Amino acid sequence: MTQTETVKVYEIATDLKMDVEVVLQKIQAMGIQVKNKMSKVEKAQVDMIRSAILRDRHSALQEVEVAPG
Repeated sequence: MTQTETVKVYEIATDLKMDVEVVLQKIQAMGIQVKNKMSKVEKAQVDMIRSAILRDRHSALQEVEVAPG
């Protein structure tokens, strides 16, 4: 039996330079069961989480409008 590689929620937040609570809420919103920053996420899910967070971050940057003048 092989052991699945896992990453802790706080490690994902550190890599993305984000608040751990924000990352935790995003992961929970994606339907992945995590309870706190020490919860483990399978390595296969980490790419999915990072993509979703980066996509949201990119969308937020595009929504900002600057008034002319």
